[in-house]
Amino acid sequence: MNAVTYSCIIVEDEPPACKLLQNYIEKAGCFKLKGIYHTAEEGLDYLKSNRIDVLFTDIKMAGMDGLQMLDRLKTNSFKAIITSAFDSFGVQAYNLDVIDYLVKPYSFERFMRAVNKIKGAVICDNEQNFSATNEKQFIFIKADRKFHRVYLSDIIYIHALGNYLKIITKERTFIIRSTMNNLESKLPEKLFMRVHKSFLININYVSSVAGNKIYIASGCVPLGDTFKDAILSRIGTNAIN
Repeated sequence: MNAVTYSCIIVEDEPPACKLLQNYIEKAGCFKLKGIYHTAEEGLDYLKSNRIDVLFTDIKMAGMDGLQMLDRLKTNSFKAIITSAFDSFGVQAYNLDVIDYLVKPYSFERFMRAVNKIKGAVICDNEQNFSATNEKQFIFIKADRKFHRVYLSDIIYIHALGNYLKIITKERTFIIRSTMNNLESKLPEKLFMRVHKSFLININYVSSVAGNKIYIASGCVPLGDTFKDAILSRIGTNAIN
């Protein structure tokens, strides 16, 4: 099994702290460092036009601070880790869905605890075989300040709501801050199918298709015109005339 690599950038204005973090990133062996930026403005410009998996950012910097940068990135799909000499910004940071808050100076062991949180939060368990026939396949969903294990077979459909996703499962509904494209790219095509720009369904829950509606479990979702041929073709493959 190939090792998972996460793309990342550093936004940090203190050279010693930046060098230490860079060394930790290299030592961890699971990151591809895409850039180092010394102001939040530079980091923001990069993030507006580039996709990454993880952002490491300081808070107190000249000009815009790290929390202001995160607040302006309303559609971010990356995981953010704060690295700060101040421990008084925890509430603001976690309200922006940061995955961890490292207080300087922090050890490599503490850094790796944050890395392990990334591995749990990135949408799939990458050590698993991504097979739709594996009923034990699961993802972690962050909600209510917890990571919830959710089996793929229990997800009925996913609904995009602006900058958020509503994930409807057999047991409950989760709302997370992410994009449909980001989540769809990490789910197995054999099990999940896009049927509308705002809806992704688990094909195993489809009960019928009529017109521009898909009846799934106890409800229905819209069927977009651009997705109709694909879903009808897939259903037709298993249809008995």
